[in-house]
Amino acid sequence: MILGQGFSVMRLGLYLSMVLVLCIGCASTGGSAGDLGEVAKFARPPLPESGVKKLKLPAPVDAMVAAVGGRYLIFHLGKLRKLAIVDVSKGEIVKYLPMGSDEILFAGGMDKLIVVARDHKIIQRWDLKSFEKELTVALDEPGLVDSLVMGASSAGPLLMLTRNGARFYNPQTLKRESYGQRDNFWASHPQYPMQVRASMDGTAFTGWTPRISPNGIRLLTLTGKTHNLRSQHSSAGYLIPSPDGTMVLTSSGVYSQELARLNPSRFEGLRCLASYHPAYFIGVKGVGPYYGRRPTKNPELSIFTSNDRQLLVTLPDIEELMGAFNGKLPLDQKVHFFPTAELLVTVGETLDELVLRRISVIDVLKKKGIDYLFATSIPSKRVKAGEIYSYTIEIMSGRGKAKVELNDGPEGAKIKKNKLTWRVPADHKAGPVSFILTLSDASGQNVFHTFTVQVENTAEQDVKKTPEAGN
Repeated sequence: MILGQGFSVMRLGLYLSMVLVLCIGCASTGGSAGDLGEVAKFARPPLPESGVKKLKLPAPVDAMVAAVGGRYLIFHLGKLRKLAIVDVSKGEIVKYLPMGSDEILFAGGMDKLIVVARDHKIIQRWDLKSFEKELTVALDEPGLVDSLVMGASSAGPLLMLTRNGARFYNPQTLKRESYGQRDNFWASHPQYPMQVRASMDGTAFTGWTPRISPNGIRLLTLTGKTHNLRSQHSSAGYLIPSPDGTMVLTSSGVYSQELARLNPSRFEGLRCLASYHPAYFIGVKGVGPYYGRRPTKNPELSIFTSNDRQLLVTLPDIEELMGAFNGKLPLDQKVHFFPTAELLVTVGETLDELVLRRISVIDVLKKKGIDYLFATSIPSKRVKAGEIYSYTIEIMSGRGKAKVELNDGPEGAKIKKNKLTWRVPADHKAGPVSFILTLSDASGQNVFHTFTVQVENTAEQDVKKTPEAGN
């Protein structure tokens, strides 16, 4: 393992504390997109002493989605007309769901699975706790449906891409809903359908058109019931939102939410991907094949901090990544990094095997003698006027004796025993409110933990729609 050049202890602590850390695979208390709520880590899967386990699948994978915050990886086995659900916390297949169609699209959320059978023109909702089908309705879409996406840690919305354009659906009712968007935005090319992806929290959606130059760079973000559209008439390859929607990871680098390219020279030769944790993203190199040629050495996996995009660690000789960029399954559906579960899951080159490998960033830092200090809790992103906002800050510290101080926030906010509370006035105006906290520990270092909470006030009648900045 290679520690990133120029890496600093303070930068790691500052970064990890500032990010809203996503602990994978747990029930959200919120019911809206963008509110990750209070979550808990799922257990690390049992692996052999070697730290590597191979899990055989009964048929090749045609497509996959994540659900339940990443705890479930759901694979479509087209030859068997089934969905195989892999529980990452157990490292095994826990359920097969029969699909009565050869033409399905599917998307996973925090506790629901949505399936569209294109040949039967129906849409279904499945429960991911009981694995039972809950609802089936006719799909009232005149155009061909090309894609279906949903935030893996969200309760919606569902984005459905048709040849006539994109629509939002409510996963509970399986009916269309509006976020102020115009009809038929992101209309697909009749011959080359657009590809779409969603951030884990369901607040950001990306779209691009393969096999056409330029591919287009499209980003839609949601705030409450309003939206913002941005686009560029250029190419970046695939477009994968970070878990919290603050960045776009591509095959040619990293973009901000404003679609500005960030540190382009740093990611040259890397294909960047989101991890299942907003504090990190990854880059893979040498995955091939390129123009029919296989790389001469095993691929590398690099882990970066999301805030300042610095290289944290490079893992050489990740042999299961060889051939990952072969076009049969998108790269982001093949490579899955779970920092909190200390796990890398890769779909093998033959598409009928998963490789589970233990990777712990914290263990690397400890072995190198690097102090760490960061928050592992996630602030709720929303609160209603007249209610009490409450957030208990959980801290990981290499030296111990960690504590929290409130530096800035709304009037009336206070911290006691690492618990932040704020009684929101009933007449508080709807909009964002920011908090600045400082974490400290026995090492003497001080790092910031900042976040923004959206106040909702249903009594306000005038709701301004976010203007569009492109299509």
